[in-house]
Amino acid sequence: MLLIYLSCAWIIGILLGDKLSIHPLWLLISLLPLPFIFVFRQRKKMLIIVGLLVLAVLGGIVRYQSSLPVAESENYVQYYNDKTAIELKGVISQAPDVRDKSTHIYLSHIAINTPEGWKNVKGQTLLFVPRYPEYSYGDELLVNGKLETPQAIEDFDYPGYLANQGIFSTMLSPKITVTAAGKGFRPLA
Repeated sequence: MLLIYLSCAWIIGILLGDKLSIHPLWLLISLLPLPFIFVFRQRKKMLIIVGLLVLAVLGGIVRYQSSLPVAESENYVQYYNDKTAIELKGVISQAPDVRDKSTHIYLSHIAINTPEGWKNVKGQTLLFVPRYPEYSYGDELLVNGKLETPQAIEDFDYPGYLANQGIFSTMLSPKITVTAAGKGFRPLA
């Protein structure tokens, strides 16, 4: 039964993580019931359970917050969203999603051309390109365009949908040059 309570506390912590912001050191709050174990010896088991439940809630909050990207850092691709056009290079990390009139390309292993030179950044970008020419998994691309933050589509949370896939940047109709092929994991190619 304790495992069920701890699981529920963890889930509550994850849900609260979207609303609250805490520092990982707050996990020490779960130690507050420990001194009371010596005062209230008959309630020792309950105090330990309360401490574990508080630890699970705070752990869920910290876990949720640690999974979020740090957009303010120049080390993430989404830092460059909604600014001027940029040049970046990366590798197609999934088979391109070919639609009727367009193709969706998932680009990872990204480097951005800055005034200081090429800078490797973390994250993925979703490119919306015309259906032709065709691109393949593992192609290394040189891309020129403007990175944008995904926008909600009517009642659909498109930014949240892409965030679940680790994508926080999109680029519409960029200029693309294929610089190399076969850079992906060979068995997947």
